[in-house]
Amino acid sequence: MPNISLDMTDATELREMLAFVSDWLASDREHLEPSLQRYVGVEGYGVQPLRRDIERFSFLLGDDGSDLFGTEPM
Repeated sequence: MPNISLDMTDATELREMLAFVSDWLASDREHLEPSLQRYVGVEGYGVQPLRRDIERFSFLLGDDGSDLFGTEPM
């Protein structure tokens, strides 16, 4: 697998965008859950699993992991 680098500024912007999407998903689950289910086309992958995936990716980009691990930022 090739090694890919990402500038810290770009990583920060990407983390912020992912946080925005995650917060949006959490804000209106009543409407977004059925929409996501229709889009994905399979049972079992909903808003919560998607938010966990976003939180893991954000952590890999340098986020403190407080959303992922349920801890307060240091």
